[in-house]
Amino acid sequence: MSYDWLLSAVLDDGPHLDGFEIVRLSDVTQVREVSTGPLRYLSRGLQAVGQWPIPPDTAVALAGLALNTIRSILESVHVASPMVGIHREGIAPDEIYIGHVVRVGRKKVRLLDIGLNGQWRPRPRVWRLADITHLQSGGRYQRALADFGDARPLR
Repeated sequence: MSYDWLLSAVLDDGPHLDGFEIVRLSDVTQVREVSTGPLRYLSRGLQAVGQWPIPPDTAVALAGLALNTIRSILESVHVASPMVGIHREGIAPDEIYIGHVVRVGRKKVRLLDIGLNGQWRPRPRVWRLADITHLQSGGRYQRALADFGDARPLR
């Protein structure tokens, strides 16, 4: 099986995991090698705070992601985190929409998104799957919106 998407862990300022990102491989234009010095520091720090190796519950959730198509990712990402951030960099390069995936169709996704103020939009937004370039999930910001935002409307 070939995969068209790349899953990577996100680190905040220092040795703390801050969710993960999924990017379209065709958009990756350069990969830079990092010297082993910073990697040893990060490895020791992540081990000290209990985030490396990846905790079993997180590893199981991430193992359930199907990375072969954007549709399969969106259908499975809720297992790893209740919120997902969607980027459409070709259309709106500086925007991210964070919310709950309501439905994934053959060509479109419906996302009920939550604003900066923790309030949910009254209706889901609909986007073409082909326009999605990048996803984020499981980070502190998404978790804060899930934990402290208004209760999600039932749909």
